[in-house]
Amino acid sequence: MLGPRYSGKTSLLYYLQRLPTAAPDRLRSDQITGWNSRARLIRWVYVDFRNPNMGNTAYLLRYLLQRMGIPGPQNVTLDAFIGLVSNQLRSRVVILFDEAGIARERYHELGRSFWDGLISLAQTGTHQRLGYVLTAEASDESPVFDIRFFGINGHLTYLGPFEVDEARQLIASSPIPFPEEDVEWILETSNLWPLPLQILCHERLSSLQSGERGTEWRRRACQHVALYHACFSTV
Repeated sequence: MLGPRYSGKTSLLYYLQRLPTAAPDRLRSDQITGWNSRARLIRWVYVDFRNPNMGNTAYLLRYLLQRMGIPGPQNVTLDAFIGLVSNQLRSRVVILFDEAGIARERYHELGRSFWDGLISLAQTGTHQRLGYVLTAEASDESPVFDIRFFGINGHLTYLGPFEVDEARQLIASSPIPFPEEDVEWILETSNLWPLPLQILCHERLSSLQSGERGTEWRRRACQHVALYHACFSTV
């Protein structure tokens, strides 16, 4: 999944791993329900490449083995990792690599051989029990990230801002309805980008839950968005 900053890539990864086990009363009417028992047993392994520890091959491979439930040595090599997973992986696992572009740009240990080994493992060594989802900062208009480096031939998706109806649907999922003037302000201020939209909605919901009056919450909301270098309008 490729998209510019604030397009909701990380949120979508969290959504993927939580959706199969979410209680029906926590879902919207249009969301998938009735996942079969095998889907509910998937192990989801989240890897955030913004964490510099993930740039160390031994650390990353040991982390992956632990999350897969496979015992291994403290200093595991790529060859050993492939052998352990091929022989001992019994459950279905999906590894979520968040901000994979950082891995390519900053972590020289995670080069072509590393990714080729993981792709080969998924294709031939685990009886279709292992899969990957990657995110990276890029867009179809500005392809600053080359997915071909990772040797992946799967489905490629570009993320962008919400459609107005999609944004309104997310806002309408609030347990406390927002006044229409606040809905319009949130839509305009977020420019329909998922991350600012979520931050603004969270701040408005918190203010309603605390019984706050006035528009002070808007100032706080923009301050929070500014922490991510994006406050698109002023109150």
